[in-house]
Amino acid sequence: MTTLVTGATGMLGSHVVRALLGRGEEPVALSARGDPRLLGAVRDDVRIQRCDIRDADRIAELLARERVDTVIHLAALMPAVCRERPAEAVE
Repeated sequence: MTTLVTGATGMLGSHVVRALLGRGEEPVALSARGDPRLLGAVRDDVRIQRCDIRDADRIAELLARERVDTVIHLAALMPAVCRERPAEAVE
C-alpha cells in the first residue's frame, strides 16, 4: 500500500513514516521543507517529495503519479509562525 504522509519530515511525521516502513508499506514523504534529518537512517528508504500542501495541482499530480491509497495529514505550521503570519496559518 502507498501512503502519502504530509509533514513527513517533522517530529510526528518522521515517526509515522518509520512505522509505515516497519509494516512493509511504501510511504511517500511530503514536506514543504524537504529536510530529511528527522527521518534518520530510513531517509534512503522513502520517496521524499518537496511540496507545499496549498499547491492543489501539485498534490493532485503526486496522488496520481505515486498511486496513493491513503493520506495521513500531519503538516502544520508551528505556533510561532502562526502568530507571525496568521493569514498563512489559516490558508
